Amino acid sequence: MDFAELAKQIMDILTPMLPFLTGAGTIAGTAVATEVSKDLYQQGKHLYTVVHEHFDQAGDDGKASRALQSVVEDPDNRDTVEIKLSRMLAADPAFAGEIQQIVRSYRQSINTGAEAEASDISMSNETGDGVQEIQGGDRSKFQRINMNMKNPSA
Repeated sequence: MDFAELAKQIMDILTPMLPFLTGAGTIAGTAVATEVSKDLYQQGKHLYTVVHEHFDQAGDDGKASRALQSVVEDPDNRDTVEIKLSRMLAADPAFAGEIQQIVRSYRQSINTGAEAEASDISMSNETGDGVQEIQGGDRSKFQRINMNMKNPSA
């Protein structure tokens, strides 16, 4: 298992969501985020909870937790957290396994109602883990949809 790559995947998922997951986002922003993709929000919230709890238990007088919170305030701190997370994953196989299961379950999806139109959408997954799907209601139209997922065995 490549712990640095797993840490990068985690941060790729969490960084844009952290303001909403930590309460730093506006109430309106959080409402929009949860309505846009309830599943994605719940997956991100679960991943954040597992990472945050592990950081809380790091035994470093709260430094790890403060570092994670610092990414909300300044995304440039992401690299520091990613390195710390990679080290924690390498040191704790149970934690790494739990995180890997969460990341593998990640779902990229487009879901529309009846008579909806979706076009010029691209989804990409470089890890090869997770699921990509598209579902449309009656008489929905999809045009120029690009879905790419790396072959994990390649």
